[in-house]
Amino acid sequence: MFAFGTHQKSEVLRPVNLDEALQWRRAYSGDAVYISGGTLLRAQWENESAFMPPQLIDLRGIAGMSGIEEREGAIHIGAQTILAACRQHPLLQQYAPALMEAVRGIAAPSIRNLATIGGNVVSATGDCLPALLVYGADLVWYDETGMFTEPLLEWLRIRGSGMMTSERILTAVRIPIRAQQSESKPIHFYQKVGRREAFTPSVATISVYAAVGKDGVLSDVRIAGGGGATFAHRLTAAEKLCEGARLGDAALPPAVFKAVMNQFQAFGDAFASAEYRVKTAANLAASAVWTNGKSR
Repeated sequence: MFAFGTHQKSEVLRPVNLDEALQWRRAYSGDAVYISGGTLLRAQWENESAFMPPQLIDLRGIAGMSGIEEREGAIHIGAQTILAACRQHPLLQQYAPALMEAVRGIAAPSIRNLATIGGNVVSATGDCLPALLVYGADLVWYDETGMFTEPLLEWLRIRGSGMMTSERILTAVRIPIRAQQSESKPIHFYQKVGRREAFTPSVATISVYAAVGKDGVLSDVRIAGGGGATFAHRLTAAEKLCEGARLGDAALPPAVFKAVMNQFQAFGDAFASAEYRVKTAANLAASAVWTNGKSR
């Protein structure tokens, strides 16, 4: 296998189980890279933002790491599930439509037929992450101690600190299924702004989940953002403003805009400045509140 634009050849290793994958990762002193769909890695090699590793550990031959099903009160999404499979699945349509909307805006259909939910997550900047954050997703990992579960929010915090080990293998993403209260309706919102509708790096992404009572009062509010090189993160100041507020209150959208402007963390690059990304995210969050208030 060759990197685009280079003549460096990588050895492709094909483990048959998770233990063998870990053994190979350790045997090559951390130089080997796990790969499945490989779409992000190919893009990085193409634009020379990452080096082609000497070994690639292809996880596609390991059974039990793809598919979407309800399991133990959660939606269980295998890490190797391709993004195309997440676009129309009935469980996601019922409980996590914001995730479906996030997937819809990622790249072209040919890419979604290769790229995996696991790859989008472990990048730490994938467009699925804000939606997964508002749904309180957990990550299921495998390492030398066995399987363990970790909140996505906590993993992103540790990843951002630079303390993360890369030997562990992501095996699944789990979204808890919330019991729907008869006296409230859920809000599911996701929007991405890029240079065009799809197949483009995101300038900013915002996702919102909340419950709206019959009186219009908001509860269980979760707002998250990301985009570009920004690690997805919860926007807790905006959440606190919305919690207990009445949807449709004219003062709420501008207050949310200001809160996001003060908290959203962004990095500038060749496509957009940090300031532009922050303002875009703030506008998206305010729009989510205003649009849902207007529709009541």
